Amino acid sequence: LEEHRSWFEDMPSADLIERLVASPVVGNPLDSAQDDASRSVLASVLLGELEQVTAEQVEDALHTLERRSLERRQREIRTLMAEADRRGDGAMLTHLSLEKQTIDRKLREF
Repeated sequence: LEEHRSWFEDMPSADLIERLVASPVVGNPLDSAQDDASRSVLASVLLGELEQVTAEQVEDALHTLERRSLERRQREIRTLMAEADRRGDGAMLTHLSLEKQTIDRKLREF
C-alpha cells in the first residue's frame, strides 16, 4: 500500500490507512487513529473481524483498490483528453491516449 497511495487516497479513511501503513501498531491499535471518527472506523473493523482474514481476502481487497484507482484515473483522462482536443493540443492528446491505453489494458487483466 505504501507504494500505491493513489489506490486509497480518496477514501474517507485514507489518513488512517496511511498512519497504519507508515508505522506498525504497538499496544492499542486505536492509538493509531487521530480523531474520533477514525477511532470509530478502526474499532468497528477490529470488532467486526472476529474470524481470521485470509491472504486471498487481503489480495482481493488490494485488487479492488487498484481497480477503483485505475477506473478513477480513466475517467480523469477522458476529461483531460476532451479538454486537450478542444484546445487543439495534439501532443497532450497523444500522451493521454497512450496512458489511457495502458490503463485500459490493466483493467482488462482484472
